[in-house]
Amino acid sequence: MGDLVSSSGIRGVAMEEVTPSLLMGIGIALGSERKGCQIVGHDVRSSSPLLARALACGINASGYDVQKEYY
Repeated sequence: MGDLVSSSGIRGVAMEEVTPSLLMGIGIALGSERKGCQIVGHDVRSSSPLLARALACGINASGYDVQKEYY
């Protein structure tokens, strides 16, 4: 996973390397490490809304809010 996550975001082949379940887990980890409201953004690729929502759901599952999803 070290090659997928960097300071510029999460990168990889959608639905193969970067899956909703992976992003949900990353969201849970982020929510447990970073307190407060989080902001999730994504690009215009067709897979991005689903993947952003999975990340946001993981953050929500850890007890924190996602203020807004930016596109």
